[in-house]
Amino acid sequence: MGEYIGNTIESLRKACSVKDWDGYDADPISEEVFQKAEAIEKYLPLDETWDLFPGGDGSLQYENRYDDDMFYVEIYPDGYYVEELDTHADISFNYPETVKILFDMYKKRKAKRKNKDLMDALSNFATKLYESQKPLDPDDAAILEEAVQTEFDANNK
Repeated sequence: MGEYIGNTIESLRKACSVKDWDGYDADPISEEVFQKAEAIEKYLPLDETWDLFPGGDGSLQYENRYDDDMFYVEIYPDGYYVEELDTHADISFNYPETVKILFDMYKKRKAKRKNKDLMDALSNFATKLYESQKPLDPDDAAILEEAVQTEFDANNK
């Protein structure tokens, strides 16, 4: 399991096991939800940081901030839900190990988007450079080349 910030399953089990635990009349989070959270945590990537939050609707939610976006898994008595990156539709699943596959897909899509954004930015830069008819300063060229290589390497690990 990755690093935790803040809540743990046990701390939430204690805090959210009574009626009105949130001050807004929430029902206790069921033991079934806590057991599902325990089942899924061993499949969350170890090299990532995960936050765990209770929901007033009886759910738990693992969150991971990845780049400028967020990947989260909602846990309910009837199963798990992940938001699809492109359509924002909920993907439901019943097997805890599925979360690893979905998170890996999410990271690959993010990397592809970053590469596309980088290539678009370079294309725009090259167009502006061509239109200006000015030669590129050798220092700027070296900085640009290093930045492109670093970004490419980071996205293709």
